[in-house]
Amino acid sequence: MSGGLQRRSQPGARHMFILELVPVVATPLIGETLAWIGEPLYGAAWYAFMYVVLINVVIRLRPSVAGESARPGRFDWRVAVLLSVVVADRLLVLSMPPFQTRDLYIPVLWALPLLIGGILVRRGRQPWLVLPAAPLIVVVTVASLALGTVTAMLVPPGGWRVEIGAPAVVAAIVGAFAVQEWLYRRVVQPVAMRVWGVAAGCIVASVLAGFAWLAALTFIWSINAVTLIAVIVASVMFGYVAAIGQRGVWLAALGCAAFMTALLVYQSGSVDGAHPLNLVGFPN
Repeated sequence: MSGGLQRRSQPGARHMFILELVPVVATPLIGETLAWIGEPLYGAAWYAFMYVVLINVVIRLRPSVAGESARPGRFDWRVAVLLSVVVADRLLVLSMPPFQTRDLYIPVLWALPLLIGGILVRRGRQPWLVLPAAPLIVVVTVASLALGTVTAMLVPPGGWRVEIGAPAVVAAIVGAFAVQEWLYRRVVQPVAMRVWGVAAGCIVASVLAGFAWLAALTFIWSINAVTLIAVIVASVMFGYVAAIGQRGVWLAALGCAAFMTALLVYQSGSVDGAHPLNLVGFPN
């Protein structure tokens, strides 16, 4: 665990924790409700509005002196920073059009701005790719592959929303979700751990990352109870390893890629209820 992360100590910390969670929970719930009862544009408009609000909150509340903690009894500006990443992610997913040609349909171009944003917030002299010990890599990878395979096996017939595609489609989707996971563990989770402590921060970040997964996955197939449970288990596991530090962040992204690869490669379900899913060109 990162020893430098200490929970904010102040009177009424539990009360402030609850108050700070209200916008973190309410913002995505309102956005997804608007997108569900109306259309994606309604949800995107809500997230765009909230992004502007959050930027103003950060500007107004951030201490002029470089301190880490907000004043006692005051909303912590870092919560607005954390929430702005979630809002930007959902805004991009709902508003960016897919890449489409006669043979390819890739609905995950939203990952490109996320990747650029993650690179920009990365601290300059940190190594690009560092991983923890081999046994932990094996455990996380195998568990991710197993979760992805079980999820794919139990997708209901006709539940897939991705047309038959080339390996490029699989690679694009896997890469997009890995980038999304990397950004949440690289930016959202460290902020959450600094504000609320390691344990609570990991839980909050894992809930937000799992929510982002599920919301984005609805563009690929119909979500069922098995998908929900698998994403929860995977997100908690990735949150735990990401608490290790930068090494764990990369492992979380690797695990996410393994989960999505297993899910997409496994031949299950059907497209429009007629043709077997064959995303990677395997013979049926």
